[in-house]
Amino acid sequence: MPTVLFWPLDINHEVTNEAVEIRLWGKEKSGATSLVIAGLNPYFYLLPKKMENAQDVLKEVEGLQSRYIEIAKTEIVDKKYFGRPVKAIRVNCRTSEAMDKCSKLLGRLPSIKEHLEDDIRPATRYIIDNSVSPSGWYEFEVLRISRPDLMVDNVYEAIKQPKAVERLETPKIRVLGLSILCFSEKGSPNPAKDPILAISLATDPNKTEQLVSEGKNDGQLLKRFISRIRELDPDVIVGYGQNSLDWPYLIERSKKHKIILSVDRSGAEPHRSVYGHISVTGRANIDLADVSEEIPEVKVKTLGSVAEFLHVASRVDVDRFLNVETAELWRSTEKRKNLLEYSRLRAEVSIKVAELLLDFDIQLSNLTGLPLDQVAAAAVGFRVDSHLMMRSRELNELIPRRAEQPYIPYEGAIILEPKPGVHENVAVLDFTSMYPNLMIINNLSPDSFVGDEDLPPSEVVTAPEVGFKFRKNPPGFYKHVLEN
Repeated sequence: MPTVLFWPLDINHEVTNEAVEIRLWGKEKSGATSLVIAGLNPYFYLLPKKMENAQDVLKEVEGLQSRYIEIAKTEIVDKKYFGRPVKAIRVNCRTSEAMDKCSKLLGRLPSIKEHLEDDIRPATRYIIDNSVSPSGWYEFEVLRISRPDLMVDNVYEAIKQPKAVERLETPKIRVLGLSILCFSEKGSPNPAKDPILAISLATDPNKTEQLVSEGKNDGQLLKRFISRIRELDPDVIVGYGQNSLDWPYLIERSKKHKIILSVDRSGAEPHRSVYGHISVTGRANIDLADVSEEIPEVKVKTLGSVAEFLHVASRVDVDRFLNVETAELWRSTEKRKNLLEYSRLRAEVSIKVAELLLDFDIQLSNLTGLPLDQVAAAAVGFRVDSHLMMRSRELNELIPRRAEQPYIPYEGAIILEPKPGVHENVAVLDFTSMYPNLMIINNLSPDSFVGDEDLPPSEVVTAPEVGFKFRKNPPGFYKHVLEN
């Protein structure tokens, strides 16, 4: 079988003929844009209330298979749950929808304590099970197939589990800067009635084209935009505020004109996705407004402020028409030129900012297991969750259900009042990465936590003030992850 060296950029799933199909969109070493299609068997776990009764519980579940035909296979597996060995029943289902249904029904059995991992999305399931992290290189053994309906150079079917390949360089990625200009007679533009005046597309900091509306009917403008996106075929689309303004506006205006905004690589429309961002399947849509949250030095979050901080443009130039009503300016021939230049500049600056920040997001994507567009939009807690989920498999840990936790404040550091005056020979002592290092040093982890067990003081670490105790050995899950 032939092999292909592949760099996943985006991942999603489709249900075809009642089977789950995982789609990995990305780049080959040659620079070709490709799609690798892989199969997936959705599954979840049942934890018996009594581990010694696992075999009896398995027979009980097997007896229900005639009623729940969506169940494909059941078996007992040895796992760990918060570090403790458990006998879990793995239930394979035919589709993700069947898994949701069966986990809820079987989870109500009197003999079942918990049902786990049914809340993991199919794309994430594939990433965890195959140790495939986006934005990294993998060798796939494949079979070439034909899918002319998809906008890629090559389509493959994965035959075996991929192998990670150590390569530091990223493939050549086509980045497109996007900025739209909307009509506004008074106040913020409203997509229900206010048309798009111009769309600026930058493929390079010094190469920008503009699609300008003729009159107030932007239907033709939208059709030209769809055509240009398909021709330019970007891998990454960047802009500032496109998750909250540009894409929702484009989508709403397209609906008004009964136009399908088919700009993704599957021929479908952009859609709101898991972390509130707009997903453009097969491409990475990165809103630099999300990325700017990683720069605490930038207090006022605008494209101009970010650009000025990174020394790529002046804030005054980039933000000069940020909150203006465009109608009066658009009616003036001279001022219209200024508006168009403003839109062009924002697309070009988006490209320049992306050139400086994209490598960081690529590394973060590979570390967390979240595709580029998701890692930019996800809060830090979701990124940490994703990384922990990836590491759970290699440590054979079951993934607990995500649940809302109450906010519990904790006591901060001691702050000593300084003595007024001029001081010389001042020494500064800082504890670098204090919390992670404390967790490593003291083996603080959910699976090392000691509840009601009575252990010798020499075998535990006791947290001051609260009195919680943690085993010194063996190393806990968090310690493994943090040391890595």
